Amino acid sequence: LIGLMITQTMSICDETLVGNGVDYRGCQDHTRGGRFCQKWSSQSPHGHVSRPDTHSAKGIGDHNYCRNPDEETSIWCHTM
Repeated sequence: LIGLMITQTMSICDETLVGNGVDYRGCQDHTRGGRFCQKWSSQSPHGHVSRPDTHSAKGIGDHNYCRNPDEETSIWCHTM
C-alpha cells in the first residue's frame, strides 16, 4: 500500500498528492514551516467558509488535515 499510512486513531491516510491536491485525503496537519493546522470545524482563531456542513464532499470535516477545497495551487490549512 504505497502512499498509505495508519494514524494512531486507526484512520487510513492516503498521502498521495496529485496535481493541485483537490482530491488529497491525507493526514498532513501542519504547514511546511511547522505551524499546526486549525480544525476545519472550528472558527477560531480564523473564521472561514470551508466548513464541514458545506464542504464535506471536498474532504472537509472535524479534523485539522490539509485540504484544497477551493482548488488553489496545492493543499493548505488555516493555522493555529
